[in-house]
Amino acid sequence: MPSFNAQTERVTLSTGLAVNRIFEANGYETELVFAYEFPNLRLQLHAGRVPFVRWWSVFDEIQSVNFKAGTPLTLNNVVVPEQTEPFINPNDAYFYRQGQLVKHVKLEKNTIVSEIDYFDAKRNCIRDVYDDRGFVSTRLWLNASGQQMKKSWLDPSGQIVMTMLASGAITIMSAFEQNFKHSQYDDLQAVVLEKMLTHFSGTMPILLMEQAVPHFKNLFKTLTPAVTQMIVLMPGEVSEPIVAAPTSLQNRYIVFGTEAAKQQYLTQFQQLPEHSHVISAYPSQLMLGTSSEQAQSNVVIRYGALDQQVAKRLANALCEQLFDDDDLHFQVLVNATEKAHVQFKLWVYERIQQEYGVYFTDSDFQEFEKTRNLAPQASKADVMDFLDEQYGRDQREPISEAKQQQIINAYQARERFEFESALSSDAQQALVQGARLFIDLNPVPDERLQIVALSTGIPQIAFGTSDFIKPEINGFTLTDVDELPQMITYFVNSLQHWNRALIENVKQIQLHSETSLIHAWEALFNYGK
Repeated sequence: MPSFNAQTERVTLSTGLAVNRIFEANGYETELVFAYEFPNLRLQLHAGRVPFVRWWSVFDEIQSVNFKAGTPLTLNNVVVPEQTEPFINPNDAYFYRQGQLVKHVKLEKNTIVSEIDYFDAKRNCIRDVYDDRGFVSTRLWLNASGQQMKKSWLDPSGQIVMTMLASGAITIMSAFEQNFKHSQYDDLQAVVLEKMLTHFSGTMPILLMEQAVPHFKNLFKTLTPAVTQMIVLMPGEVSEPIVAAPTSLQNRYIVFGTEAAKQQYLTQFQQLPEHSHVISAYPSQLMLGTSSEQAQSNVVIRYGALDQQVAKRLANALCEQLFDDDDLHFQVLVNATEKAHVQFKLWVYERIQQEYGVYFTDSDFQEFEKTRNLAPQASKADVMDFLDEQYGRDQREPISEAKQQQIINAYQARERFEFESALSSDAQQALVQGARLFIDLNPVPDERLQIVALSTGIPQIAFGTSDFIKPEINGFTLTDVDELPQMITYFVNSLQHWNRALIENVKQIQLHSETSLIHAWEALFNYGK
């Protein structure tokens, strides 16, 4: 039971999908189970690169949908209301009549219809939510202030199966009462759990459920007695502890992806759940990256929210390394919406500007930058020559030779201290594969990128306990950020140390291979037998 949903941007990062791939590759019969509404499920499965995986949706069961494939409704098939003026952008189509919005079509991938809103003269709205197989899945009634008054679920023919009022109570329509145990339910979760238990009855499967699924507590409590084993896949960061299992429910197991995630849970909640295990969701595989010579001195850093003073010292220390080594290149993965990440970037830029005595807001610097962007293949000296000529024609004061050098040095330093905030998961992996060293400054490192670094053969540095690092051989476990520059030098400036890390990583790949992981899962399935 994976946790990705209709809004998930990076489905490929789903732990549930990663574990499912391991089972499928080793001949296990698996099924993805979705316990929540998912109108664009097929689009998301395609985005996760598993378009033909076996799956079951509780809302398909509720709504009597007995087919898996279908063709989505597209904008070309939407009826244009009479006497309306359309306005279309990549994600929406608006239809106005005499200046009033009467219809709003929401789009996915520019053409696929996900929702259509119909407005009356009083601004009340009826919203049809479309399944990506081409039919209306749910219909919502909203008042003029956007408050939901009721909601109905429809079958593919357009008949209403059940309706939920503002109170949350559910009524089953008479034509479908034979499909349910009751005609009235207190809430939607009662309907969902009834269908889930029916689906599992008689099969007693092993259920692996991500802790991040919606309504986890309710599903966990209700489904545990209905399965042979309940295995909870824990995320790296947990907001609340797992509830204790009653004595009669000792068939549940907790699986952390890494030892670091397990230790973080222990630190946060002071006690580990009973039957806690560590099994990675991502297998390693031999895919050695660029050679040490080709990788140059590329260092990829996944930044974490450090203490403010520690972060400022780190920014200064890394800049000093950059100034002292013309081959060093930092590529930092940051979250552009987190204040601490933005502040770290600003401190780096401030230190570069201080070092070379020129601001990035300086008009001459910006002229150089703009011209350089127009001709990225031109040398920096050629760009300066061009600016000299341009300034002369415009009768502007020329840039002095001293300032020219300041601008070039500052520009080069900023080029070699890159910040990346919107990379796809594939692009992040490619960055690590082309690096000389990978550093993760988060309390719980990114397990997927750690496996990529291991598989690529490069050393890595991370906080706390690590399943992948032998200190001073193929990396370091970090306790004090102030030690980081010395650790970077250890691997970047020594081919002997780097080669020793490569040899150790090749050994480690076997320990974390798909074969080793499936053996670990099989041992868990047979635990206590």
